[in-house]
Amino acid sequence: MDKYAAAGQLGGLTRWAKEPDRQTQPRIANTAFMERFEREARELAPDATDEIIAKMADAAKRLYFARLAHRSVKARRAAARAAAAEGEAP
Repeated sequence: MDKYAAAGQLGGLTRWAKEPDRQTQPRIANTAFMERFEREARELAPDATDEIIAKMADAAKRLYFARLAHRSVKARRAAARAAAAEGEAP
């Protein structure tokens, strides 16, 4: 584990060691995350109904995760190619 990963792990463990209600914080974070997509949908379609905004936000969230997965695949393939070029196992 590199020093940044170790620092992140320590920070996360410290944070959760001080949290009495482990259910509330993830809900708050998920709500804020979804609000981002709803804001973007409202900017694109200010006159749309709440139902349409919800569908657009859901589609935007799925697109976000699909792009994230695509970048992850590309990075893993590049790492595997680099390891193979150096004669290492991935």
